[in-house]
Amino acid sequence: DSHLEQCNLRLRLSYSIDFERAKYSICAKLFWKLVAVWNDD
Repeated sequence: DSHLEQCNLRLRLSYSIDFERAKYSICAKLFWKLVAVWNDD
Protein backbone atom coordinates (compact mmCIF):
# COMPACT_ATOMS: atom_id res chain seq x y z
CA ASP A 1 0.00 0.00 0.00
CA SER A 2 2.77 2.41 0.93
CA HIS A 3 4.65 1.35 -2.21
CA LEU A 4 1.62 2.26 -4.29
CA GLU A 5 1.42 5.63 -2.55
CA GLN A 6 5.08 6.29 -3.33
CA CYS A 7 4.51 5.41 -6.97
CA ASN A 8 1.46 7.66 -7.10
CA LEU A 9 3.40 10.51 -5.53
CA ARG A 10 6.22 10.15 -8.05
CA LEU A 11 3.70 10.14 -10.89
CA ARG A 12 2.05 13.28 -9.58
CA LEU A 13 5.42 14.96 -9.10
CA SER A 14 6.65 14.19 -12.61
CA TYR A 15 3.27 15.29 -14.01
CA SER A 16 3.43 18.63 -12.23
CA ILE A 17 7.01 19.17 -13.42
CA ASP A 18 5.91 18.46 -17.00
CA PHE A 19 2.98 20.83 -16.53
CA GLU A 20 5.30 23.59 -15.27
CA ARG A 21 7.61 23.02 -18.22
CA ALA A 22 4.68 23.15 -20.67
CA LYS A 23 3.35 26.31 -19.05
CA TYR A 24 6.80 27.88 -19.26
CA SER A 25 7.23 27.01 -22.92
CA ILE A 26 3.78 28.45 -23.72
CA CYS A 27 4.76 31.67 -21.93
CA ALA A 28 8.04 31.76 -23.83
CA LYS A 29 6.24 31.34 -27.16
CA LEU A 30 3.84 34.15 -26.31
CA PHE A 31 6.75 36.32 -25.22
CA TRP A 32 8.66 35.82 -28.48
CA LYS A 33 5.47 36.44 -30.45
CA LEU A 34 5.13 39.80 -28.68
CA VAL A 35 8.79 40.61 -29.35
CA ALA A 36 8.26 39.86 -33.04
CA VAL A 37 5.23 42.17 -33.09
CA TRP A 38 7.21 44.98 -31.44
CA ASN A 39 10.10 44.52 -33.87
CA ASP A 40 7.74 44.82 -36.82
CA ASP A 41 7.53 48.61 -36.49
